[in-house]
Amino acid sequence: GIRDVERSRGLGDVYKRQAQNGSNKVLVIQHTGTEKCSMVGDQIAQMAYDNQWKGIITNGYIRDIEVIKDIPIGVYAKNSFPKKTDKSVGKGEIGLTLEFQNFIVLKDSWAYVDSNGIIFSEKELEF
Repeated sequence: GIRDVERSRGLGDVYKRQAQNGSNKVLVIQHTGTEKCSMVGDQIAQMAYDNQWKGIITNGYIRDIEVIKDIPIGVYAKNSFPKKTDKSVGKGEIGLTLEFQNFIVLKDSWAYVDSNGIIFSEKELEF
């Protein structure tokens, strides 16, 4: 389930969050900036995996997909884009209610992702 949601224009706080134990958690990063840039790269994906995060979801872009594809963690993004995020810009906030692809995403919601898309739910679904 989603245990952390974050709004971010820069990656400083994302690095700090991914360094924490993410046991069975998914991090949702809402890109709020106007500049097109990647929100997740191979270093964040690897750090998340090393700290037991189950996945990363962003409404922004990722980079380093040739490396990320070999890291056993789920990453869902709009697409890839090579430009790095300016780490000196923006500050993330944690525990927010986010609007993400026309869904309201609350802390403790559940995310279900496959190659066809994403579904958010306020409760765990049984399949």
